[in-house]
Amino acid sequence: MAIDYTGYASLFVDSAQVRLSHIQKTLKPDVSDALLIAPAKDLGPFDKEIAHGFGFVAASKFSLFVQNKDRLDLVPPVLEFIYQVFGTEKVLMLWGNDMAKPATRPYPGYDLDAKGTQ
Repeated sequence: MAIDYTGYASLFVDSAQVRLSHIQKTLKPDVSDALLIAPAKDLGPFDKEIAHGFGFVAASKFSLFVQNKDRLDLVPPVLEFIYQVFGTEKVLMLWGNDMAKPATRPYPGYDLDAKGTQ
């Protein structure tokens, strides 16, 4: 059984991808080997409805795939880092598209659009 997470972002694809690229550059190689973050993309036909079901308005989405099931311990800190970088109001992480995985606390997000760095 595949273990994957879908991230819905209130940001358009370009802004979401800037954050995903920052996350990918920041992760250690052993984490990057165990977890794959797919590029941001436009929403599909049912994505807005899925996100709306969780009270979230999405403009783009991305996926996080667990490639090494022996490293499931890496998932919670990476999910938390995603929330830190995007901001808790700008991203929704779902497991299997039906279970929200919220952040442990609110984060304002990084301002990456203007500067390219935090």
